[in-house]
Amino acid sequence: MIDCSDIHERLRQMFPDATDMSDANLIHSYGLASQALFYSILFVPQLLEIHGSVLLRWNLPNDEERQRFLTLREKVNTEPEREQLEATFNFVEIGYLFDATRRDTGDDEDAMLARQLEIAWTGVLAVQFPERRFIIDVLSCHQTGSTVGIQFYERK
Repeated sequence: MIDCSDIHERLRQMFPDATDMSDANLIHSYGLASQALFYSILFVPQLLEIHGSVLLRWNLPNDEERQRFLTLREKVNTEPEREQLEATFNFVEIGYLFDATRRDTGDDEDAMLARQLEIAWTGVLAVQFPERRFIIDVLSCHQTGSTVGIQFYERK
């Protein structure tokens, strides 16, 4: 079972009037269905497969970016090189997903969000590619040199 108590505690701090609310009442009182639908693209991202690599569609929004990936993919000679290339194209910095002027979280909350994405992406990848094995890494600010990150790649 996944322990989400740190997220619940942080939400209770962010919404002090919700201290004694159940999760359902917290969502009812503060949530918007349109926002839940909007953020579903983060938790269940569109994926595409290019030359055997599974990639986040939002990191390859056009033919030029897809061609850039293919050009780099053709230069790959080893499995570790392929894994690194996939991780690079499947890398997301949590802090930069959102407009900095409206940022309402810090590194701790970003790490919590990254862990939730890890859980969601594990399921999405398992459902869409059941015969394949993926590694999902949550990266600290120290590891990225900037903000909390998340990446994935296939382990063959």
